[in-house]
Formats: sequence, structure tokens, C-alpha cells
Amino acid sequence: MDFAGCIIIKNTCSGNTTNWDIVAGNALAPIVSASTNAVPVSGNTYAGTLGSTDPNANFTY
Repeated sequence: MDFAGCIIIKNTCSGNTTNWDIVAGNALAPIVSASTNAVPVSGNTYAGTLGSTDPNANFTY
């Protein structure tokens, strides 16, 4: 965002040199860096490591 007055929620960024470039004056939900799983996942559940319970979080991976 190159200007103020925006709200940034529920976004995903990946594969960029800089994933986020947000100027001051904007409202935004947490930005969470999602890590990859260390072992294969097979079954009905996975604990995950997203680090946020905010339903509006933004994610970087």
C-alpha cells in the first residue's frame, strides 16, 4: 500500500522479494509467517504452526 486509509485482511503473499510494503496510517490484521511441515501429514488432523487464531490474519509463506 502506497497510501493510507486502507484495511488489509485475509491476504496471502509468497515468492516475492518483499512480501509486504505497507505505509503508516493503514489498519491491518496480524501478519503470520507460515512455516512448512517437517514431516509428512497423513490422517485427520494436523496441529500446524500458523501462530494466530485471528480469523482475519494475513499470511506469508
